[in-house]
Amino acid sequence: MKRILALLFVVLMALSVVSCTTEPATEGDATTAAPTTTQSAANGDTTTQPAGGDKTQVTTVATTVNTPDTPATPEETTEKKTEWKPIIYTKPQQGKLPANYGEAAKNPKAVSSTIKNLLGADKKSVGATHTSPVTNTTYKLKFVDDFNGTTLNTSNWTYYTRNYNAAEQSVNRKENVNVKDGSLVITGKKEDRQYTGSAETWETPKTSYFTGGAINSQGKKEYTYGRLEIMAKLPYSYGMWPAFWTQGTNRGWPWGGEIDIMEFVGGVDQWNNYRDDEYNSGLHWCDPKLGDDKAWSTGLDVKLTDPDSVWNRTDTKMSTGGKFELLGLSAKGGTLADEWRICGLEWTKDKMYFYCNDEVYLTIDITKTSMREAYHKNHYMILNLVMGGSWAGTPDEAKGTVWPQEFKVEWVKVWQK
Repeated sequence: MKRILALLFVVLMALSVVSCTTEPATEGDATTAAPTTTQSAANGDTTTQPAGGDKTQVTTVATTVNTPDTPATPEETTEKKTEWKPIIYTKPQQGKLPANYGEAAKNPKAVSSTIKNLLGADKKSVGATHTSPVTNTTYKLKFVDDFNGTTLNTSNWTYYTRNYNAAEQSVNRKENVNVKDGSLVITGKKEDRQYTGSAETWETPKTSYFTGGAINSQGKKEYTYGRLEIMAKLPYSYGMWPAFWTQGTNRGWPWGGEIDIMEFVGGVDQWNNYRDDEYNSGLHWCDPKLGDDKAWSTGLDVKLTDPDSVWNRTDTKMSTGGKFELLGLSAKGGTLADEWRICGLEWTKDKMYFYCNDEVYLTIDITKTSMREAYHKNHYMILNLVMGGSWAGTPDEAKGTVWPQEFKVEWVKVWQK
C-alpha cells in the first residue's frame, strides 16, 4: 500500500511541473485565429482574409462589416488590387459645398447652336413657324418678349407685389424687377432693413429682410395649348426659389389648375440632398365639383402609375410631377446656373411634355375627368424669384447662401398651331 501511495505522489508531482511550465495560447495564434476583415475608406467595400495563416487567398465581400481593432497591413498580405468603378456623383456633406461652388455661374455658357436650331430658339418674329422635335407638330410663334428695351412691357406683364405662397419668407418688390442688357432680371437680395409687402384685406402683409420680385401676364397674355418656354439663367444657392409657371383663369386656384414648368430650390437640404443640379415640374388641380373646404386642404400626391380611379377623385386637391436632373454637377461644384437653358412645356389636348433644352424628362396625361377644366382652358404665365419656406429653406450664409442672386430671362415665347 505504501509503495502504491508513493507512486501516486510521484505521478502528481510530475503533472504539476508540466502544468506550471506550459504557457496559455495567446490571442492571434495561427491555429486559433479568426478571419481578418479590412474595410476600404474610399468606397466602403470589405475584404476578408481566411483563418489559418494562408495570406494569399483573398475574397471580396459585398456587405459592409465593422472593422476589427487590428486590420491587416500591406506587409502582411499579397492581395490583388481591385479596380473600382469611378464615382460620378458624390453628395456633399450637409451644409458643406465644393470649394469651387458657383464659380461657373459667374460666366454662364450660352445655349449651343444645335439646341437652338432644334427648338427654334433664334426665331423671334411673330408668325415664324417651327416644327416641334417632340410631337412633330408645326407651330407658329404667337407671342414673344425678348426684353430688348429698358423697362418692362406692361402690355404683356403686371408687377406682382403680394406673395403667391404663404411659405415664402421674402417680399416681392417692383424695384427688384428690371430689364437690362437684353434680359429680364429679377434680383433676390438680403436688405439692410425690413420691407413690408402688399396684401389683400384678408391677408397679413409679410415683412422681411429678404426681397425678390414677380410678374404675371394675367388678363394680358393667356393661352390654352401650345409650347410655352423661356431661355433663362437660373440663380443658385440655399434658400432661392425661382419659378416659371402658370395659373388657370377659370375659377381661380386650384380649380383652374397650376402648371409648374420650372421650379427650383438650391443648396444642400437637411437630408444632405444637393439640389443645384435639378429643378421640378408638375401640376396642382382639383375636380370642378370639389368644395372650398377640401380644395384648400393639403391634398393627395398622385403617382404617374396610379389608376384612373385615383386621378379622378372628387374629394381632394391633387398634385403630380417629376424633375429634371443633371447628375455629376455637385462633384465639380456645378449648378444649373452654369449655363443658359431653355425650359419649356409642350401642351397638347392629351398630354403635357416638360423639357429642358432638347430633353423631355416628364410626360403627363391630361385626359383625366378631374382635369376637364383645369388643363383645357386658358392659363396666364408667372415669373418670380422668392426665398425661404419649408422647401427652399431660410437663406443662411452658413448654409451656403450667396447674395445677391439673379433670375435672368432672355426671352419668353408661346408657340401655337
